[in-house]
Amino acid sequence: GLVPLGTGNDLARGAGLPLDPLAAAEGLTRWPTRPIDLLAGNDRVVVNVVHLGLGAHAAETASRWKARLGTLAYPLGAVVAGTWVSPWELRVTVDGRVVHEGTTVLAGVGNGRTIGGGTRMFPRAVLDDGIALTRTRGIIDYTDMLWLPEVLDLRPERFRWVMIDESQDLN
Repeated sequence: GLVPLGTGNDLARGAGLPLDPLAAAEGLTRWPTRPIDLLAGNDRVVVNVVHLGLGAHAAETASRWKARLGTLAYPLGAVVAGTWVSPWELRVTVDGRVVHEGTTVLAGVGNGRTIGGGTRMFPRAVLDDGIALTRTRGIIDYTDMLWLPEVLDLRPERFRWVMIDESQDLN
């Protein structure tokens, strides 16, 4: 079973578990077990989301404030990391087709919906459907690096520079 003890508890959130540790622990005796998909590659296993670029740097930056600020540390980490993270060139191939090639500030692969305490990186993700979602973001100006679409709860499909794709084979 899973008892959420972290700051963001994104895996528990995606599994529909209570975020309160006591409520989750009490439920362990009542709820049936269920499998979840694992993302595996390079001799590592991920159970929610792996991301690189701005997202990874934001999480690392936020770690110093999590004890004091809780989940508010994540958006603060994104803003601070956004002042120094540099874009890079990235090519993403999903099920044999190139879905992104170009300047990138954030990329991720996941089967969980959220990162950083509830930021919806993959709104359509399901933990046990056998599908991994990929997301890449190119930048068009500095404000893109502030994650404004997620913070303001805007739909990523409305922005041509945010791409989300489904896959079973990712390179």
